Amino acid sequence: MIQENSLNNSMLCMKEIFKKGGEDLPEIFYPLLDVFIKELMLWNRHFNLTGFKTIEEIVEFGIYPVIKLRKYFREKERVIDVGSGGGIPGLIIAAICPDSFFTLVEPLRKKTSFLRMGAAKMGVKNVKIISVKVEELIGKEYYDSAISMAVFPPLKWLELGKLLVKQEGRIFVLHAGRLIPRIGISDVELISNEEFLLPQAKRKRGIAVFVRKK
Repeated sequence: MIQENSLNNSMLCMKEIFKKGGEDLPEIFYPLLDVFIKELMLWNRHFNLTGFKTIEEIVEFGIYPVIKLRKYFREKERVIDVGSGGGIPGLIIAAICPDSFFTLVEPLRKKTSFLRMGAAKMGVKNVKIISVKVEELIGKEYYDSAISMAVFPPLKWLELGKLLVKQEGRIFVLHAGRLIPRIGISDVELISNEEFLLPQAKRKRGIAVFVRKK
């Protein structure tokens, strides 16, 4: 295990964990994520934005699963992230997918303040940050894709997510390594389910992708 006090910076931690998981990023993105990690740890001391307490936890349990999302997003895609909180996944995925546009929805003011500060310090321009409850957005605008991480139970997120995307739009369910059931969920179709292990903890995680059919 990497010990936090042995790190010169969070980029070393990221590269080592990503390498163990068989993932990598273009070098241009590492400084952006380095800024994100340092800002999140600073804010966490005062506001407890996430349960992650160390660089290692942020990288493996937060950033690494989001890196897996990168290949799914298309150029100029409009994505909504519900419950962006400490910037995971929305701020991270926006940073590493600069050709798509992300709307980050977070009702708590202290968390939207963090998102705005984080985006500014990272130089991320392809985000819009909204401080409202997601229910206020239903029926007003439809997105190409919707994501959310550790905010709703999977079935509840599917019910909500399908109201936020256009027909044939995608709803991403980030889960703990089990195929997501669709009992009671109409008008959505499972099109893929990728499962993987976290590089060091060896815990299961998964990305299930659903499409809104009507």
